[in-house]
Amino acid sequence: MQPGTYPTDERIPVEVSVTIKGAGTSYPSIGGFWLYAPSTVEGFTITKGVDFEKAGTACTVRNNRFEGCGVSMGSSYLYGNQIVMNNLFTGSPSGVSTYDSYNNTIIGNTFLNCNVGVLFSWGGGSHVVTGNTFKNCSIGIHLIDDSALIYNNYFYNDINLQIDDEAFCTLNVAKNADKNIIGGQYIGGNYWSTPAGNGFSDTHLDTNGDGFAEEPYQISDVAIDHLPLAKQEEEPEVTPPPEPEEPTEDNSTDEVILDDNSTASEDNNTADVIPADNSTDVTSESGNETEEVTDEGNSGSSGSSGGSSHRSSGSSSGGSGGGGSPELARNVEVKELSQLFIPNGKDVKFEFQNNATCVVSVDFDAIKNAGKITTIVEQLKNKSALVPGLPEGEIYKSFNVWVGNVGYATPKNIDHPTLDFKVEKAWVLDKNVDRDSITLNWYVDEDEHDEKNGNWTSLKTELTGEDDEYLYYTSEVSGYSFFAISGTSLQEEETITAESRAAGDIPEDQEGNESKEPESDKNKNALLGMGLVLGTLGTMGIILKSMKKE
Repeated sequence: MQPGTYPTDERIPVEVSVTIKGAGTSYPSIGGFWLYAPSTVEGFTITKGVDFEKAGTACTVRNNRFEGCGVSMGSSYLYGNQIVMNNLFTGSPSGVSTYDSYNNTIIGNTFLNCNVGVLFSWGGGSHVVTGNTFKNCSIGIHLIDDSALIYNNYFYNDINLQIDDEAFCTLNVAKNADKNIIGGQYIGGNYWSTPAGNGFSDTHLDTNGDGFAEEPYQISDVAIDHLPLAKQEEEPEVTPPPEPEEPTEDNSTDEVILDDNSTASEDNNTADVIPADNSTDVTSESGNETEEVTDEGNSGSSGSSGGSSHRSSGSSSGGSGGGGSPELARNVEVKELSQLFIPNGKDVKFEFQNNATCVVSVDFDAIKNAGKITTIVEQLKNKSALVPGLPEGEIYKSFNVWVGNVGYATPKNIDHPTLDFKVEKAWVLDKNVDRDSITLNWYVDEDEHDEKNGNWTSLKTELTGEDDEYLYYTSEVSGYSFFAISGTSLQEEETITAESRAAGDIPEDQEGNESKEPESDKNKNALLGMGLVLGTLGTMGIILKSMKKE
Protein backbone atom coordinates (compact mmCIF):
# COMPACT_ATOMS: atom_id res chain seq x y z
CA MET A 1 0.00 0.00 0.00
CA GLN A 2 1.14 3.48 -0.75
CA PRO A 3 0.72 6.55 1.46
CA GLY A 4 -2.44 8.41 0.66
CA THR A 5 -6.08 9.02 1.46
CA TYR A 6 -8.48 6.09 1.59
CA PRO A 7 -12.30 6.14 1.67
CA THR A 8 -14.24 4.51 4.48
CA ASP A 9 -16.96 3.12 2.23
CA GLU A 10 -14.94 0.48 0.35
CA ARG A 11 -12.36 -2.24 0.92
CA ILE A 12 -8.66 -1.72 0.25
CA PRO A 13 -6.78 -4.51 -1.59
CA VAL A 14 -3.66 -5.67 0.28
CA GLU A 15 -1.38 -7.64 -2.05
CA VAL A 16 1.84 -7.78 0.01
CA SER A 17 2.57 -9.07 3.50
CA VAL A 18 2.06 -6.17 5.91
CA THR A 19 0.92 -5.31 9.41
CA ILE A 20 -1.82 -2.66 9.21
CA LYS A 21 -2.52 -0.81 12.47
CA GLY A 22 -4.85 1.98 13.41
CA ALA A 23 -2.84 4.87 14.82
CA GLY A 24 -3.02 5.42 18.55
CA THR A 25 -6.01 4.09 20.51
CA SER A 26 -8.85 5.81 18.67
CA TYR A 27 -10.01 2.94 16.44
CA PRO A 28 -10.00 5.03 13.21
CA SER A 29 -12.85 4.14 10.89
CA ILE A 30 -12.16 2.42 7.57
CA GLY A 31 -14.21 0.47 5.04
CA GLY A 32 -12.20 -2.74 5.19
CA PHE A 33 -9.70 -4.91 3.37
CA TRP A 34 -9.26 -7.60 0.71
CA LEU A 35 -6.29 -9.63 1.97
CA TYR A 36 -4.25 -11.40 -0.72
CA ALA A 37 -1.11 -12.19 1.31
CA PRO A 38 -0.23 -13.13 4.91
CA SER A 39 -1.00 -9.92 6.83
CA THR A 40 -2.22 -8.54 10.15
CA VAL A 41 -5.05 -6.03 10.62
CA GLU A 42 -5.64 -4.43 14.01
CA GLY A 43 -7.00 -1.36 15.75
CA PHE A 44 -9.81 -0.19 13.41
CA THR A 45 -13.51 0.42 13.32
CA ILE A 46 -14.42 -1.54 10.18
CA THR A 47 -17.69 -0.95 8.33
CA LYS A 48 -17.37 -3.02 5.11
CA GLY A 49 -15.58 -6.10 6.37
CA VAL A 50 -12.38 -8.08 5.86
CA ASP A 51 -12.43 -10.64 3.08
CA PHE A 52 -10.17 -13.61 2.19
CA GLU A 53 -12.50 -15.17 -0.36
CA LYS A 54 -10.26 -14.52 -3.36
CA ALA A 55 -6.90 -15.28 -1.73
CA GLY A 56 -4.82 -14.79 1.38
CA THR A 57 -3.76 -17.28 4.01
CA ALA A 58 -2.30 -17.26 7.53
CA CYS A 59 -3.63 -13.78 8.28
CA THR A 60 -4.48 -12.33 11.68
CA VAL A 61 -7.39 -9.96 12.36
CA ARG A 62 -7.35 -8.73 15.93
CA ASN A 63 -8.46 -5.91 18.25
CA ASN A 64 -10.95 -4.38 15.79
CA ARG A 65 -14.56 -3.24 15.98
CA PHE A 66 -16.82 -4.51 13.19
CA GLU A 67 -20.06 -2.59 12.73
CA GLY A 68 -22.69 -4.32 10.59
CA CYS A 69 -20.05 -6.42 8.80
CA GLY A 70 -17.59 -9.20 9.51
CA VAL A 71 -14.73 -11.42 8.39
CA SER A 72 -15.31 -13.69 5.38
CA MET A 73 -12.96 -16.42 4.17
CA GLY A 74 -13.27 -19.27 1.73
CA SER A 75 -13.66 -20.57 -1.86
CA SER A 76 -10.69 -22.92 -1.48
CA TYR A 77 -9.07 -25.12 1.16
CA LEU A 78 -5.93 -23.14 0.44
CA TYR A 79 -7.33 -20.07 2.16
CA GLY A 80 -7.46 -21.36 5.72
CA ASN A 81 -5.18 -20.92 8.74
CA GLN A 82 -6.68 -17.52 9.63
CA ILE A 83 -6.75 -16.16 13.18
CA VAL A 84 -9.61 -13.88 14.27
CA MET A 85 -9.08 -12.74 17.85
CA ASN A 86 -10.21 -10.13 20.38
CA ASN A 87 -12.61 -8.33 18.01
CA LEU A 88 -16.06 -6.89 18.72
CA PHE A 89 -18.79 -7.66 16.16
CA THR A 90 -22.08 -5.77 16.45
CA GLY A 91 -25.09 -6.15 14.16
CA SER A 92 -23.20 -8.32 11.66
CA PRO A 93 -25.09 -10.57 9.21
CA SER A 94 -22.27 -13.04 9.96
CA GLY A 95 -19.50 -12.05 12.33
CA VAL A 96 -17.11 -14.68 10.94
CA SER A 97 -18.08 -16.82 7.94
CA THR A 98 -16.16 -19.50 6.05
CA TYR A 99 -16.82 -21.48 2.90
CA ASP A 100 -14.61 -24.37 1.75
CA SER A 101 -11.98 -23.33 4.28
CA TYR A 102 -10.24 -25.08 7.16
CA ASN A 103 -8.07 -24.75 10.25
CA ASN A 104 -9.24 -21.29 11.32
CA THR A 105 -8.99 -20.08 14.92
CA ILE A 106 -11.72 -17.83 16.40
CA ILE A 107 -10.61 -16.76 19.86
CA GLY A 108 -11.55 -14.11 22.43
CA ASN A 109 -14.14 -12.27 20.33
CA THR A 110 -17.51 -10.80 21.31
CA PHE A 111 -20.52 -11.18 18.99
CA LEU A 112 -23.47 -8.91 19.84
CA ASN A 113 -26.85 -8.76 18.06
CA CYS A 114 -25.55 -10.59 14.99
CA ASN A 115 -27.69 -12.68 12.70
CA VAL A 116 -25.07 -15.44 12.98
CA GLY A 117 -22.02 -15.13 15.18
CA VAL A 118 -19.87 -17.71 13.37
CA LEU A 119 -20.82 -19.63 10.23
CA PHE A 120 -18.69 -22.60 9.08
CA SER A 121 -19.88 -24.13 5.80
CA TRP A 122 -18.74 -26.95 3.50
CA GLY A 123 -15.17 -26.84 4.74
CA GLY A 124 -12.27 -29.05 5.75
CA GLY A 125 -12.84 -28.79 9.50
CA SER A 126 -10.11 -28.37 12.13
CA HIS A 127 -11.59 -25.00 13.15
CA VAL A 128 -11.17 -23.93 16.79
CA VAL A 129 -13.63 -21.62 18.59
CA THR A 130 -12.72 -20.71 22.16
CA GLY A 131 -12.98 -17.87 24.66
CA ASN A 132 -15.76 -16.06 22.75
CA THR A 133 -19.02 -14.47 23.90
CA PHE A 134 -22.15 -14.83 21.74
CA LYS A 135 -24.97 -12.62 23.02
CA ASN A 136 -28.39 -11.81 21.58
CA CYS A 137 -27.59 -13.30 18.18
CA SER A 138 -30.24 -15.14 16.17
CA ILE A 139 -27.78 -18.08 15.97
CA GLY A 140 -24.56 -18.30 17.93
CA ILE A 141 -22.66 -20.79 15.76
CA HIS A 142 -23.99 -22.45 12.59
CA LEU A 143 -22.18 -25.47 11.07
CA ILE A 144 -23.08 -26.75 7.60
CA ASP A 145 -21.17 -29.85 6.47
CA ASP A 146 -18.10 -28.77 8.41
CA SER A 147 -16.54 -29.53 11.78
CA ALA A 148 -14.99 -27.63 14.64
CA LEU A 149 -13.69 -27.82 18.20
CA ILE A 150 -15.89 -25.46 20.24
CA TYR A 151 -15.08 -25.03 23.93
CA ASN A 152 -14.95 -22.46 26.75
CA ASN A 153 -17.41 -20.04 25.09
CA TYR A 154 -20.32 -18.13 26.62
CA PHE A 155 -23.61 -18.52 24.71
CA TYR A 156 -26.65 -16.33 25.40
CA ASN A 157 -28.95 -16.67 22.38
CA ASP A 158 -32.26 -18.24 21.40
CA ILE A 159 -30.32 -20.71 19.17
CA ASN A 160 -26.81 -21.22 20.46
CA LEU A 161 -25.67 -23.93 18.06
CA GLN A 162 -27.23 -25.14 14.80
CA ILE A 163 -25.86 -28.18 12.91
CA ASP A 164 -26.83 -29.11 9.34
CA ASP A 165 -25.78 -31.42 6.48
CA GLU A 166 -23.48 -33.95 8.13
CA ALA A 167 -21.66 -31.39 10.24
CA PHE A 168 -20.23 -32.41 13.59
CA CYS A 169 -18.33 -30.80 16.42
CA THR A 170 -16.49 -31.44 19.66
CA LEU A 171 -17.82 -29.26 22.47
CA ASN A 172 -15.28 -29.70 25.25
CA VAL A 173 -11.66 -30.48 25.99
CA ALA A 174 -10.36 -32.58 28.86
CA LYS A 175 -10.81 -30.89 32.21
CA ASN A 176 -7.78 -28.74 32.99
CA ALA A 177 -6.97 -26.16 35.62
CA ASP A 178 -7.26 -22.65 34.19
CA LYS A 179 -9.65 -19.72 34.44
CA ASN A 180 -12.68 -20.32 32.23
CA ILE A 181 -15.01 -17.96 30.37
CA ILE A 182 -17.21 -17.36 33.45
CA GLY A 183 -14.34 -17.08 35.94
CA GLY A 184 -14.31 -20.66 37.18
CA GLN A 185 -11.16 -22.62 38.01
CA TYR A 186 -11.41 -25.27 35.29
CA ILE A 187 -11.71 -25.25 31.51
CA GLY A 188 -13.82 -27.94 29.86
CA GLY A 189 -16.96 -27.17 27.89
CA ASN A 190 -19.17 -24.13 27.25
CA TYR A 191 -21.73 -22.07 29.15
CA TRP A 192 -25.17 -22.52 27.52
CA SER A 193 -27.67 -19.80 28.37
CA THR A 194 -30.66 -18.12 26.69
CA PRO A 195 -32.36 -14.71 27.09
CA ALA A 196 -35.35 -16.58 28.55
CA GLY A 197 -33.15 -18.08 31.25
CA ASN A 198 -33.95 -21.67 30.30
CA GLY A 199 -30.64 -22.72 28.78
CA PHE A 200 -28.89 -25.90 29.88
CA SER A 201 -26.40 -24.07 32.09
CA ASP A 202 -29.22 -21.93 33.51
CA THR A 203 -31.11 -24.98 34.73
CA HIS A 204 -28.34 -27.44 35.68
CA LEU A 205 -26.39 -26.69 38.83
CA ASP A 206 -22.91 -27.66 39.93
CA THR A 207 -23.28 -29.90 42.99
CA ASN A 208 -19.69 -31.01 43.56
CA GLY A 209 -17.97 -27.66 43.22
CA ASP A 210 -15.91 -28.29 40.06
CA GLY A 211 -17.84 -25.71 38.01
CA PHE A 212 -19.46 -28.22 35.63
CA ALA A 213 -22.99 -29.55 35.43
CA GLU A 214 -23.36 -33.12 36.67
CA GLU A 215 -24.59 -34.45 33.33
CA PRO A 216 -23.58 -33.87 29.70
CA TYR A 217 -25.51 -31.56 27.39
CA GLN A 218 -26.54 -33.42 24.23
CA ILE A 219 -27.56 -31.05 21.45
CA SER A 220 -27.61 -33.75 18.76
CA ASP A 221 -26.07 -37.14 18.01
CA VAL A 222 -22.92 -35.40 16.79
CA ALA A 223 -22.78 -32.55 19.33
CA ILE A 224 -22.39 -33.40 23.02
CA ASP A 225 -20.82 -31.15 25.64
CA HIS A 226 -19.53 -33.59 28.26
CA LEU A 227 -18.34 -30.79 30.58
CA PRO A 228 -20.91 -27.97 30.29
CA LEU A 229 -20.24 -25.06 32.62
CA ALA A 230 -22.80 -24.75 35.40
CA LYS A 231 -25.01 -21.88 36.56
CA GLN A 232 -23.16 -18.88 37.92
CA GLU A 233 -24.10 -16.15 40.36
CA GLU A 234 -23.68 -13.23 37.93
CA GLU A 235 -23.70 -12.94 34.16
CA PRO A 236 -20.22 -12.21 32.74
CA GLU A 237 -19.69 -8.62 31.69
CA VAL A 238 -19.46 -8.05 27.95
CA THR A 239 -16.68 -5.61 27.13
CA PRO A 240 -15.21 -4.33 23.89
CA PRO A 241 -11.81 -5.68 22.85
CA PRO A 242 -8.76 -4.19 24.55
CA GLU A 243 -7.28 -1.01 23.23
CA PRO A 244 -4.71 -1.64 20.48
CA GLU A 245 -1.07 -1.41 21.37
CA GLU A 246 0.94 1.53 20.17
CA PRO A 247 2.61 0.73 16.82
CA THR A 248 6.04 -0.78 17.24
CA GLU A 249 8.81 -1.58 14.81
CA ASP A 250 8.19 -4.93 13.12
CA ASN A 251 11.06 -6.41 11.12
CA SER A 252 9.02 -9.30 9.72
CA THR A 253 6.71 -7.34 7.44
CA ASP A 254 6.08 -3.92 6.05
CA GLU A 255 3.89 -1.96 8.44
CA VAL A 256 1.06 0.35 7.49
CA ILE A 257 -0.34 2.76 10.06
CA LEU A 258 -3.71 4.35 9.30
CA ASP A 259 -5.04 7.20 11.36
CA ASP A 260 -7.78 9.79 11.20
CA ASN A 261 -6.88 12.72 8.94
CA SER A 262 -8.32 15.93 10.36
CA THR A 263 -7.61 17.79 7.12
CA ALA A 264 -9.13 15.16 4.85
CA SER A 265 -12.76 14.89 3.91
CA GLU A 266 -15.16 13.40 6.42
CA ASP A 267 -15.11 9.97 4.75
CA ASN A 268 -11.36 9.53 4.28
CA ASN A 269 -8.30 8.43 6.23
CA THR A 270 -4.57 8.85 5.65
CA ALA A 271 -2.11 5.99 5.34
CA ASP A 272 1.55 6.31 6.25
CA VAL A 273 3.86 3.54 5.12
CA ILE A 274 6.81 2.55 7.28
CA PRO A 275 9.08 0.31 5.18
CA ALA A 276 10.91 -2.65 6.71
CA ASP A 277 13.21 -5.27 5.20
CA ASN A 278 12.17 -7.50 2.31
CA SER A 279 11.31 -10.49 4.45
CA THR A 280 7.75 -11.71 4.16
CA ASP A 281 7.77 -14.18 7.05
CA VAL A 282 4.79 -13.94 9.35
CA THR A 283 4.58 -15.70 12.68
CA SER A 284 1.14 -16.24 14.17
CA GLU A 285 0.28 -17.81 17.48
CA SER A 286 -2.82 -19.79 18.35
CA GLY A 287 -2.95 -21.24 21.83
CA ASN A 288 0.34 -23.02 22.42
CA GLU A 289 1.11 -23.62 18.77
CA THR A 290 3.29 -21.30 16.71
CA GLU A 291 3.21 -21.45 12.96
CA GLU A 292 5.62 -19.77 10.56
CA VAL A 293 4.39 -19.09 7.07
CA THR A 294 6.43 -17.79 4.17
CA ASP A 295 5.39 -16.82 0.68
CA GLU A 296 8.48 -18.34 -0.93
CA GLY A 297 7.21 -20.24 -3.94
CA ASN A 298 3.70 -18.84 -3.85
CA SER A 299 2.41 -21.61 -6.09
CA GLY A 300 1.61 -23.62 -3.03
CA SER A 301 0.83 -21.16 -0.31
CA SER A 302 -1.01 -17.97 -1.04
CA GLY A 303 -2.32 -18.30 -4.55
CA SER A 304 -3.05 -15.55 -7.02
CA SER A 305 -5.39 -12.65 -6.63
CA GLY A 306 -8.04 -14.40 -8.60
CA GLY A 307 -7.92 -17.50 -6.42
CA SER A 308 -7.79 -20.96 -7.85
CA SER A 309 -9.52 -24.29 -7.41
CA HIS A 310 -10.58 -27.33 -9.35
CA ARG A 311 -14.20 -26.35 -9.57
CA SER A 312 -14.08 -25.55 -13.26
CA SER A 313 -12.01 -28.47 -14.43
CA GLY A 314 -12.29 -32.22 -14.35
CA SER A 315 -8.85 -32.78 -15.79
CA SER A 316 -6.55 -35.20 -14.07
CA SER A 317 -3.73 -35.29 -16.56
CA GLY A 318 -0.51 -34.34 -14.89
CA GLY A 319 -2.08 -34.42 -11.43
CA SER A 320 -3.14 -30.83 -11.35
CA GLY A 321 -3.15 -30.32 -7.61
CA GLY A 322 -5.88 -28.90 -5.43
CA GLY A 323 -6.26 -25.47 -3.95
CA GLY A 324 -9.79 -26.69 -3.36
CA SER A 325 -11.95 -29.50 -4.62
CA PRO A 326 -14.29 -29.75 -7.60
CA GLU A 327 -16.00 -32.78 -6.06
CA LEU A 328 -19.63 -32.47 -4.98
CA ALA A 329 -19.65 -32.04 -1.20
CA ARG A 330 -22.52 -34.48 -0.80
CA ASN A 331 -20.46 -37.20 -2.51
CA VAL A 332 -17.57 -36.92 -0.04
CA GLU A 333 -17.73 -39.52 2.70
CA VAL A 334 -14.76 -38.22 4.66
CA LYS A 335 -11.72 -36.08 4.00
CA GLU A 336 -8.36 -35.53 5.65
CA LEU A 337 -5.70 -32.87 5.18
CA SER A 338 -1.95 -32.80 5.69
CA GLN A 339 0.40 -29.79 5.46
CA LEU A 340 4.14 -29.46 4.98
CA PHE A 341 6.69 -26.85 4.02
CA ILE A 342 8.26 -27.94 0.74
CA PRO A 343 12.01 -27.30 0.47
CA ASN A 344 14.01 -27.68 -2.71
CA GLY A 345 15.50 -31.12 -3.40
CA LYS A 346 13.95 -32.90 -0.41
CA ASP A 347 11.91 -36.06 -0.11
CA VAL A 348 8.36 -35.06 0.87
CA LYS A 349 5.94 -37.32 2.72
CA PHE A 350 2.41 -36.16 3.54
CA GLU A 351 1.18 -38.55 6.23
CA PHE A 352 -2.50 -38.91 7.16
CA GLN A 353 -2.25 -39.89 10.79
CA ASN A 354 -5.95 -39.62 11.67
CA ASN A 355 -6.61 -42.76 9.60
CA ALA A 356 -9.81 -41.22 8.32
CA THR A 357 -9.39 -42.53 4.76
CA CYS A 358 -7.73 -45.42 2.95
CA VAL A 359 -4.72 -43.26 2.05
CA VAL A 360 -1.70 -43.64 4.32
CA SER A 361 0.68 -41.17 2.69
CA VAL A 362 1.49 -39.17 -0.44
CA ASP A 363 5.20 -39.05 -1.31
CA PHE A 364 7.37 -37.29 -3.90
CA ASP A 365 10.69 -35.56 -4.41
CA ALA A 366 10.42 -31.76 -4.44
CA ILE A 367 12.20 -30.11 -7.37
CA LYS A 368 11.49 -26.54 -6.26
CA ASN A 369 10.73 -24.62 -3.09
CA ALA A 370 6.99 -24.29 -2.68
CA GLY A 371 6.37 -22.88 0.78
CA LYS A 372 3.48 -24.39 2.69
CA ILE A 373 1.54 -27.01 0.74
CA THR A 374 -1.76 -28.65 1.67
CA THR A 375 -2.64 -32.12 0.45
CA ILE A 376 -6.29 -33.16 0.64
CA VAL A 377 -7.68 -36.70 0.42
CA GLU A 378 -11.41 -37.08 -0.23
CA GLN A 379 -12.80 -40.58 0.23
CA LEU A 380 -16.03 -40.77 -1.75
CA LYS A 381 -19.41 -42.35 -1.14
CA ASN A 382 -19.63 -43.37 -4.77
CA LYS A 383 -17.49 -42.77 -7.83
CA SER A 384 -16.29 -39.24 -8.41
CA ALA A 385 -18.87 -37.00 -10.04
CA LEU A 386 -16.10 -35.88 -12.39
CA VAL A 387 -15.38 -39.24 -14.05
CA PRO A 388 -17.76 -41.27 -16.24
CA GLY A 389 -17.32 -44.66 -14.57
CA LEU A 390 -15.11 -46.96 -12.51
CA PRO A 391 -12.49 -49.57 -13.47
CA GLU A 392 -13.38 -53.25 -13.74
CA GLY A 393 -13.31 -55.63 -10.79
CA GLU A 394 -14.41 -55.38 -7.19
CA ILE A 395 -14.06 -51.73 -6.09
CA TYR A 396 -12.78 -51.19 -2.55
CA LYS A 397 -12.68 -47.38 -2.40
CA SER A 398 -12.89 -44.44 -4.78
CA PHE A 399 -11.07 -41.27 -3.73
CA ASN A 400 -9.51 -37.98 -4.87
CA VAL A 401 -6.11 -36.55 -3.98
CA TRP A 402 -5.37 -32.83 -4.42
CA VAL A 403 -1.79 -31.66 -3.85
CA GLY A 404 -1.10 -27.94 -3.49
CA ASN A 405 -2.49 -25.25 -5.73
CA VAL A 406 -3.68 -25.85 -9.29
CA GLY A 407 -0.74 -26.76 -11.50
CA TYR A 408 1.67 -27.51 -8.67
CA ALA A 409 1.82 -31.35 -8.78
CA THR A 410 3.35 -31.52 -12.24
CA PRO A 411 6.69 -32.93 -13.47
CA LYS A 412 8.30 -29.49 -13.37
CA ASN A 413 7.76 -29.31 -9.60
CA ILE A 414 7.76 -32.91 -8.34
CA ASP A 415 9.51 -36.18 -9.18
CA HIS A 416 8.96 -39.88 -8.33
CA PRO A 417 5.42 -39.46 -6.96
CA THR A 418 3.98 -42.43 -5.06
CA LEU A 419 0.89 -43.15 -2.98
CA ASP A 420 0.60 -45.58 -0.06
CA PHE A 421 -2.80 -47.00 0.84
CA LYS A 422 -4.42 -49.70 2.92
CA VAL A 423 -7.21 -52.22 2.38
CA GLU A 424 -9.29 -53.86 5.10
CA LYS A 425 -8.76 -57.59 5.41
CA ALA A 426 -12.44 -57.95 6.24
CA TRP A 427 -13.31 -56.63 2.76
CA VAL A 428 -10.82 -59.01 1.11
CA LEU A 429 -12.44 -61.98 2.88
CA ASP A 430 -15.99 -60.79 2.28
CA LYS A 431 -15.43 -60.30 -1.46
CA ASN A 432 -13.10 -63.33 -1.74
CA VAL A 433 -10.50 -61.12 -3.40
CA ASP A 434 -7.02 -62.27 -4.29
CA ARG A 435 -4.75 -59.98 -2.25
CA ASP A 436 -2.12 -60.05 -5.02
CA SER A 437 -4.66 -58.71 -7.51
CA ILE A 438 -5.37 -55.50 -5.56
CA THR A 439 -4.46 -52.52 -7.74
CA LEU A 440 -4.54 -48.74 -7.59
CA ASN A 441 -6.22 -47.24 -10.67
CA TRP A 442 -5.77 -43.65 -11.86
CA TYR A 443 -8.20 -41.81 -14.11
CA VAL A 444 -6.45 -40.00 -16.97
CA ASP A 445 -8.00 -37.53 -19.38
CA GLU A 446 -5.22 -36.48 -21.72
CA ASP A 447 -7.34 -33.79 -23.34
CA GLU A 448 -10.36 -32.67 -21.34
CA HIS A 449 -11.42 -30.40 -24.22
CA ASP A 450 -11.89 -33.08 -26.89
CA GLU A 451 -15.33 -34.15 -25.60
CA LYS A 452 -14.04 -37.70 -25.15
CA ASN A 453 -13.94 -39.54 -21.88
CA GLY A 454 -10.60 -40.40 -20.37
CA ASN A 455 -9.71 -43.87 -19.17
CA TRP A 456 -8.65 -45.74 -16.08
CA THR A 457 -5.03 -46.85 -15.95
CA SER A 458 -3.88 -49.68 -13.67
CA LEU A 459 -0.77 -48.59 -11.76
CA LYS A 460 2.12 -50.72 -10.58
CA THR A 461 1.06 -51.78 -7.08
CA GLU A 462 3.11 -53.67 -4.49
CA LEU A 463 2.02 -55.29 -1.23
CA THR A 464 4.36 -53.87 1.44
CA GLY A 465 3.00 -55.25 4.71
CA GLU A 466 0.04 -56.14 6.87
CA ASP A 467 -1.27 -56.07 10.41
CA ASP A 468 -4.29 -57.62 12.08
CA GLU A 469 -6.71 -55.31 10.28
CA TYR A 470 -5.17 -54.04 7.03
CA LEU A 471 -3.07 -54.93 4.02
CA TYR A 472 -0.68 -52.13 3.03
CA TYR A 473 0.26 -51.27 -0.55
CA THR A 474 2.34 -48.72 -2.44
CA SER A 475 1.87 -47.52 -6.02
CA GLU A 476 3.93 -45.47 -8.40
CA VAL A 477 1.71 -42.69 -9.77
CA SER A 478 2.07 -40.16 -12.53
CA GLY A 479 0.07 -37.44 -10.80
CA TYR A 480 -2.64 -36.86 -8.21
CA SER A 481 -6.36 -36.58 -8.91
CA PHE A 482 -8.97 -39.35 -9.24
CA PHE A 483 -8.23 -42.87 -7.94
CA ALA A 484 -9.99 -46.18 -7.30
CA ILE A 485 -8.73 -49.34 -5.60
CA SER A 486 -9.87 -52.58 -7.24
CA GLY A 487 -9.30 -56.32 -6.90
CA THR A 488 -10.21 -59.56 -8.65
CA SER A 489 -12.50 -62.04 -6.93
CA LEU A 490 -11.19 -65.62 -6.71
CA GLN A 491 -14.70 -66.79 -7.63
CA GLU A 492 -14.40 -64.87 -10.89
CA GLU A 493 -11.08 -66.61 -11.65
CA GLU A 494 -12.60 -70.05 -11.02
CA THR A 495 -15.54 -69.22 -13.28
CA ILE A 496 -13.16 -68.22 -16.08
CA THR A 497 -11.18 -71.45 -15.66
CA ALA A 498 -14.37 -73.52 -15.86
CA GLU A 499 -15.54 -71.63 -18.92
CA SER A 500 -12.21 -72.33 -20.63
CA ARG A 501 -13.08 -76.03 -20.50
CA ALA A 502 -16.26 -75.53 -22.53
CA ALA A 503 -16.56 -77.45 -25.82
CA GLY A 504 -15.66 -74.47 -27.92
CA ASP A 505 -12.34 -74.12 -26.09
CA ILE A 506 -11.12 -77.73 -26.46
CA PRO A 507 -7.89 -77.97 -28.53
CA GLU A 508 -8.28 -79.14 -32.12
CA ASP A 509 -6.21 -82.31 -31.58
CA GLN A 510 -8.79 -83.40 -29.00
CA GLU A 511 -11.98 -82.41 -30.81
CA GLY A 512 -14.26 -85.40 -31.43
CA ASN A 513 -11.85 -87.80 -29.68
CA GLU A 514 -13.32 -87.74 -26.20
CA SER A 515 -14.34 -91.49 -26.58
CA LYS A 516 -11.24 -92.71 -28.48
CA GLU A 517 -8.88 -95.01 -26.63
CA PRO A 518 -5.09 -95.03 -26.91
CA GLU A 519 -3.52 -97.41 -29.47
CA SER A 520 -1.91 -99.61 -26.80
CA ASP A 521 -5.25 -100.10 -25.08
CA LYS A 522 -6.85 -100.98 -28.43
CA ASN A 523 -4.25 -103.69 -29.13
CA LYS A 524 -4.69 -105.20 -25.70
CA ASN A 525 -8.44 -105.29 -26.15
CA ALA A 526 -8.07 -106.97 -29.59
CA LEU A 527 -5.86 -109.77 -28.24
CA LEU A 528 -8.19 -110.32 -25.36
CA GLY A 529 -11.11 -110.56 -27.76
CA MET A 530 -9.32 -113.12 -29.98
CA GLY A 531 -8.46 -115.23 -26.90
CA LEU A 532 -12.06 -115.27 -25.85
CA VAL A 533 -13.18 -116.34 -29.37
CA LEU A 534 -10.58 -119.18 -29.60
CA GLY A 535 -11.44 -120.39 -26.12
CA THR A 536 -15.10 -120.48 -27.00
CA LEU A 537 -14.45 -122.43 -30.24
CA GLY A 538 -12.25 -124.99 -28.36
CA THR A 539 -14.92 -125.59 -25.80
CA MET A 540 -17.56 -126.13 -28.47
CA GLY A 541 -15.26 -128.68 -30.25
CA ILE A 542 -14.83 -130.73 -27.11
CA ILE A 543 -18.58 -130.80 -26.58
CA LEU A 544 -19.24 -131.99 -30.18
CA LYS A 545 -16.62 -134.76 -29.85
CA SER A 546 -18.20 -136.10 -26.72
CA MET A 547 -21.62 -136.08 -28.36
CA LYS A 548 -20.38 -138.20 -31.33
CA LYS A 549 -18.91 -140.87 -29.00
CA GLU A 550 -22.22 -141.26 -27.32
